[in-house]
Amino acid sequence: MSNQSSPNPIREYYIAYFDILGYRQFFMDSPKKAENLLANIHNAITNAKNIMTANSISGYFKDYINIELKVKIFSDNIFVCLEKGDDLRTEKARAIFFLEIISEIQREFTINHNLFLRGGITLGNVSYNEDYIFGDGLIEAVNLEETTVYPRIVLSKSMFLLLSNIMSYTSEERDKAIIIETKINNREKTMHEDEDFYNFMLRLANAELFLTRAFYYLTSKCYDEEICISYLYKFNPMDYVNITTLSEILNQLKNISSKLYEIMNGSLSNMLNGIDDMLSNHKVLVEEQIKKYGNYVDLKLDDREKALQRERVLKKYVWVMKYHNDMCCKYNKMQYFIETIANCDARFMLLTVNLL
Repeated sequence: MSNQSSPNPIREYYIAYFDILGYRQFFMDSPKKAENLLANIHNAITNAKNIMTANSISGYFKDYINIELKVKIFSDNIFVCLEKGDDLRTEKARAIFFLEIISEIQREFTINHNLFLRGGITLGNVSYNEDYIFGDGLIEAVNLEETTVYPRIVLSKSMFLLLSNIMSYTSEERDKAIIIETKINNREKTMHEDEDFYNFMLRLANAELFLTRAFYYLTSKCYDEEICISYLYKFNPMDYVNITTLSEILNQLKNISSKLYEIMNGSLSNMLNGIDDMLSNHKVLVEEQIKKYGNYVDLKLDDREKALQRERVLKKYVWVMKYHNDMCCKYNKMQYFIETIANCDARFMLLTVNLL
């Protein structure tokens, strides 16, 4: 225990709280395999921590290295937070960075360890130290986890509104840049200071466009209107630059340096192949769960409570299947689409799902 004479002050944090789906049921069904599950969770958490450490100093947001992620883990509950900053220029990037980290953690748990996560992300006030977490921000994050039902990490309204509205420049700065741009377009005389300011604002505007697109791709609007992390999204340059522009950039690189061209072209190919591997692996995982929970043929008529519990679990993986298929459509990777047929078990009048 720490020997602090007073608690840390309550501050505003980006907060993610999630747990592992099916954790309790696993111990009820397979108590003798507990050590196997423990090893799997340990590896997933270790890799997740490596992700957090690596992205704190590199990645797409490497220019914003004033990142200090905090994490606490208890049983199947995982808490990750990042203190909200007050720098207008960098805060949107830091918030998007936080979503990117949570997305990578969820993808790591799911794809590599077959552990589906459920939770929430919010903006709230907490006091954090090595001994405890205190504050209404934690309460809201836990409430999001408890009410979301499906294997997804949902954004609170406060987090969504912040990311939708936060800008890296003020409206006054924007208006000033527009006036200068009008003068430049009209070939009017401008001061060097104004031109420097305009070029600075142009860079900010381009960064703003990138971050807005990143927010769009990192999140997914669900059919019940909730906004959740899209953990099957992986950075794809063609989401930000059209294929013609990308080809032109690569051709210019080829003229400058054939070696650099080969590196960049190879990186792009690896990125696109990574999407195939991800969707292929995810499809196998989801289909396994559909097979496991999709019918009740092994249950007797007096096992109705077990049947009801199984249907509740089945619906969670039907949600995952729908999300998976939506992402196949987004990527235009229909070879990984999961085809099923839904019916009902006449004995229990409960949903059944069979793979085609």
